Amino acid sequence: AYLGTQFSVLSPTEQRELAERIVGRWQVEGTIDASLLLTAGEKFEAYLDAEFPGWTRHREAAIGWRPDNQVMEGWIDLLLEGPYGFVLVDHKTYPGNDPEGHVREKYLGQMAAYRGAVLAATGKPVLRTLIHFPALGQVYEIAEVEAGQPTAS
Repeated sequence: AYLGTQFSVLSPTEQRELAERIVGRWQVEGTIDASLLLTAGEKFEAYLDAEFPGWTRHREAAIGWRPDNQVMEGWIDLLLEGPYGFVLVDHKTYPGNDPEGHVREKYLGQMAAYRGAVLAATGKPVLRTLIHFPALGQVYEIAEVEAGQPTAS
């Protein structure tokens, strides 16, 4: 929830208040301290600033698509828009020790559908697909391999 806001435009006091409200709303005070959200946000914003300077950040972007008589609807956690296309970012709360396997098992289909929807809606390709694990402080990229099957790397 915190990463889905534009927390970076807030003052440090406002960021802390936002993080505390989110922790309270989700009733996870005994598990997560608001400072964890602040740290995760700072680290992720620093990563984005270094990796994608100047790219437009669309947070919680609604997406809908009707491929092959099916309906796909969802919310893209973060869609980065650059001059030649997009980078799709999805935040996942996975505290385990095999995030790559977890991505491979659970999210490749969802990310492929999102990539197809973005291309259909904009005419621009998704250049990279990233899974961000804030609790682990890691970002994994889903890469296309020769056979056309996505893989987590």
